Amino acid sequence: MNRYFLLLCLCALIFSCGDSKDPVIEENVTIKTVSSTEDSSPYKDDVQSIQLICYAYQEVLSGSAGDARNWDRLRYLCLPQTQLNQVFHADYDELNNYTVESYIEQDGGWYDNVDLDLSQLGITIDRFGNMAQVFQTYESVWDDQQGDSGREIGINAYMLVYQNERWYIANVLWDTETDSVKVDPIYLEEDVVPTILE
Repeated sequence: MNRYFLLLCLCALIFSCGDSKDPVIEENVTIKTVSSTEDSSPYKDDVQSIQLICYAYQEVLSGSAGDARNWDRLRYLCLPQTQLNQVFHADYDELNNYTVESYIEQDGGWYDNVDLDLSQLGITIDRFGNMAQVFQTYESVWDDQQGDSGREIGINAYMLVYQNERWYIANVLWDTETDSVKVDPIYLEEDVVPTILE
């Protein structure tokens, strides 16, 4: 009886394990990620906090006429699939949608040839786990040395992702004030929150 029971158990064990696809751990296979300690990029400090990556985005676009912008720095701030989207209050049906590369190709020349100063007037941050959404109120002052100059106030709306010990820009929407649509005063305040690295 005992032998019969043991034989049944052995058969059941062989049956249950024979076709299984148990994962095989291969000691020589590793998944390579670039952590902040391994990152040798000159821009790695830009992505260590929410405030810094938003500031760096503005700094890339700011500059003097004739000075090429550092588009490699912009690429570093963003995920490969990041979208940049310009909204217009004057026509709600209009939306300029870019990838990082198409934005550089289409508008990079304008930035390279204009005096542009982007300054932050306020920042509001909402964060949950490894994602954050940010309203960054900005003032933009520009002069292209050919008669086109101006000043405007608007908001950059960022979607950010925290991955591999750093922040990435996943999406940016921006819009500017009009005569009828003004930035709410609550978005002119500094809302500094703890980050995962602090």
